[in-house]
Amino acid sequence: MTESQFQAKLLKALRDHPALKDAVIFKHSDRFNGGIPDISVTVKGVTTWIELKVYPNKLSKLQEYYLRRLQRAACVVYKEGKDMAIAIIANDIAIRCLN
Repeated sequence: MTESQFQAKLLKALRDHPALKDAVIFKHSDRFNGGIPDISVTVKGVTTWIELKVYPNKLSKLQEYYLRRLQRAACVVYKEGKDMAIAIIANDIAIRCLN
C-alpha cells in the first residue's frame, strides 16, 4: 500500500468515526511548502497534526523540524505490513484527539 492509498483510507475512516463526528479534518497537500503534516484533526478547538508514513519510508529533515515545533500537538503514524487495520489506526487517532 502506498502512502497516498493509506492516507485516503485513513481519511475516510477518520471522517466516518463516530467520536470525530464534530471534528474538522483536513488533508494538507501543498507541494510548495514541504514538511507540513499530512492531516490535521481539530476537536473542540484543539488541533492534532498527523504525519503518515508507510514502512520503510522515513521522515524528511523538514518533517522532523515541523513535528518538533508542533511538539505534543503532533504525531507520526506508521503503517507496517498488510494486516494493520485502518479502523484500529483511526480509533487510536480518535482517542488521541479527544484526550
